[in-house]
Amino acid sequence: VHRIHQGAETVFGIFNPQTLRAISPTMKRNKRQKLRALVLDVVEEWVLSHQDSFRRIDAHALFEVVGPKAFMRLVPRLYLNVRTLPPEDVEVLFYHLVEEANDIFGTIRIAVSLLPVD
Repeated sequence: VHRIHQGAETVFGIFNPQTLRAISPTMKRNKRQKLRALVLDVVEEWVLSHQDSFRRIDAHALFEVVGPKAFMRLVPRLYLNVRTLPPEDVEVLFYHLVEEANDIFGTIRIAVSLLPVD
């Protein structure tokens, strides 16, 4: 039996820069990057071994915890399904990609992934 605990998405708070700075304001940028990389590597391995469980993760809650920038980095590595995001989150994601990241290819990639599959 695979179960997901309520609020399990909060473990990803380390990928939100504001959250990490609030937790450890004196941590140097290099150490923050190493910590994120280490945690992401471990989580990525776990996801590969437990894909059925991870599919139950609430994409909206994860998006709220990590923010649009980190969410975009997590999408390919954790096989996140952007289609499960509510329209409001998709709008924030597009705003981030177009206005903040200036990433037209990322915007196109997300837009194409939202198209209906025949």
